[in-house]
Amino acid sequence: MKILPLVCILIICVFTTTASANQQTSFLAKFEQSIGQSAREQLITAYGGEWKLELHQYLQLQEILLRLTTSISAQENTYSLTVLNTPIVNAFSLPGGFVFITRGMLDLVKYDVQKLAAVLAHEIAHIHAKHGISAMLRRLGLSVMVELGKFILEVPPTQAVQVAAQALIEVVQSGYSREAEFQADLIAIQYLQEAHFDPAGLIHVLSDLAELQRADSTGIFASHPDISERINRLLPVVVACWQGPDHVGQADPRVKCSSDHLPQDPLGRYQVEHMQSGTFVSLYDSQNNCIVDWFTDFDVQELVFAPDGSLIATVVRQDGLWHLWLWNRYGMIVEHVISNCTQRIANMVFSPDGSQLAYNLYSLAGPQLQVSFIGEPVKLNITPDFTGEIIAWQTGGLLVTDQNDLYRIIPPEITPVTLPEPVPRVLEPKYRVKSEIWQQEGDVYILKKLPTESW
Repeated sequence: MKILPLVCILIICVFTTTASANQQTSFLAKFEQSIGQSAREQLITAYGGEWKLELHQYLQLQEILLRLTTSISAQENTYSLTVLNTPIVNAFSLPGGFVFITRGMLDLVKYDVQKLAAVLAHEIAHIHAKHGISAMLRRLGLSVMVELGKFILEVPPTQAVQVAAQALIEVVQSGYSREAEFQADLIAIQYLQEAHFDPAGLIHVLSDLAELQRADSTGIFASHPDISERINRLLPVVVACWQGPDHVGQADPRVKCSSDHLPQDPLGRYQVEHMQSGTFVSLYDSQNNCIVDWFTDFDVQELVFAPDGSLIATVVRQDGLWHLWLWNRYGMIVEHVISNCTQRIANMVFSPDGSQLAYNLYSLAGPQLQVSFIGEPVKLNITPDFTGEIIAWQTGGLLVTDQNDLYRIIPPEITPVTLPEPVPRVLEPKYRVKSEIWQQEGDVYILKKLPTESW
């Protein structure tokens, strides 16, 4: 009986040498599907069953999954997504196209489209790179080849599938190797870019996980590579998704940096005044006919409004150090983008959708271009080998000048998720009031209400 695995391997070798590549792929896909399906049922039970989403949330996740999987070449799986009813923050996948995300992960990313896309892309990458099936084969050794041989010979599967599925579950729960995680990250960036999601979304979600890692080193974090290491490794990859700088012509000498323009409130309430030195000293509130006192204690060097007017970005200098703060329209600082910087900060511009803020950091090498994401700790040095002063951020890209030349830097193309219109609504019981009109006396009529009824 000891020679059975070896015999099966020999059968596989003989068969695969004569079978076409398509046949081999089909057999292997069937094998992965069977093991993944068996493991899927066990994992759903272990993680509290399926979590039922609201309709718009379900549609949102399905569109993200469809866009990601459609962009993958040589499709060999039919992908499905299952939300697990557990507060544990996790996501994983199984061979055969089975993708899982927990209720805890959805709560962590707050249904942010770019973060959700990054999580799903990473798990799809594990499937595409066959990390799960490879780790399972290494764990079981030659014994699992018996089952593969039976699939090729079209013999009904045996208990070996259950054994393989259990080994697969152990692999998923214990985590992949460091290099497997890095490889999945790199593949995920490719998928995100091809599906027109923001590749920086992966760094965003990793930053969220890093906050949890600092608070809890057990569970998912015990088996994953250090998240800060993954972020540092991905930063240059995400920067490479930006295009340019492309030379677009000679710079108009009349064109000045964004900091030279007096900022305008899109909502028309505030007017900015400044001294000859360029320091903003007052913000006039036309609604209350007074000067606000927000900046009384600060040396505000530069100010710019977000496109929708909801935020005000300021450059503040204190004790020889530079700061970049975001304020709301009521005079409260809502985010410290940069604190205690030794380099001068200038030329701030918001992206057209208001989700990012670009600015120059001045050093001896020249003005470096940096982009910060609003509400996220991620900062990208988008042109490591290029210096230039920011002029504007248009829909076609970021415009910068370098001496007498004008350049354009194009961010990754991002297409928003769109849900079907109108979104079907779940029917709820509705009630109507029954009434009758009664003639009281002569021309006097009264309306008599009867008990309500549902419909």
